Amino acid sequence: MRDPSELVAGLPYLMGFRPRESLVVVAFGGASGRRITLTMRIDLPPPEHVPDVSRALAENVLRARPAGAAVIVLGDVDGGGAGSAAPFPPSPPPHLPLVTAVVDALARRGVDVHTRLWSASTEAGAAWACYDTCSCRGVLPDPDATPLAATAVAA
Repeated sequence: MRDPSELVAGLPYLMGFRPRESLVVVAFGGASGRRITLTMRIDLPPPEHVPDVSRALAENVLRARPAGAAVIVLGDVDGGGAGSAAPFPPSPPPHLPLVTAVVDALARRGVDVHTRLWSASTEAGAAWACYDTCSCRGVLPDPDATPLAATAVAA
């Protein structure tokens, strides 16, 4: 993949459906450390469940013996459904406490989170933004035109 947006756009190919209002954790491993070894998805949890969800996700990621992971939040800025949000979120993107809790839970287990992203959806043209200090952002490419989609179709 050439940039983080292609990972988000490719999630439907990894999962078999278009996730919405979701937290997704993708584990990477293999000899190169770039092979996708596990993809997990859960509905965005209410704040009182964040600690338990973070611990459970981190424990499950360890089963894949990852070299690293990506944490991705999918959902409109205001949570009001498709098309209801502004094109780009405020900085930092929404759900920062959730992302921080998951990243911390993974770090306590020795898993490096190299990618932390938010996106309004997995649709072409959806806004995405990074939680990292780079504050990178953009719009998603056509999911059907990504390297991940081509790999999935070929497989």
